[in-house]
Amino acid sequence: AGVIKGAARMTNKLGRFGYFELRARRDNLLCAEGETLRAHEFHYSQSGSEGSDFELTKPGGAGFALSVHATETLYAGYPHISFAGENNAAKRFTEACVRYSRSA
Repeated sequence: AGVIKGAARMTNKLGRFGYFELRARRDNLLCAEGETLRAHEFHYSQSGSEGSDFELTKPGGAGFALSVHATETLYAGYPHISFAGENNAAKRFTEACVRYSRSA
């Protein structure tokens, strides 16, 4: 769609896999700066532009990476979140949808 600059390619093996915690590096569609989300990843592709709007850490603090492109209207990245366990993120997303629908 051309929203994010970069390229992705498929690989023959599973990339980053498992559960993570995401910490927002700035206010965005789902979180205020410093808030966290639980997420997981499993994918066979790699991107040259994974984003840097969240810090991604494995449980127990092992491993660290920057991940996700996020703005007030965008969350784009490999980490999958479940709104069922993330009430604040679900509320922020719903509020953004309402604001968008009123402006359209």
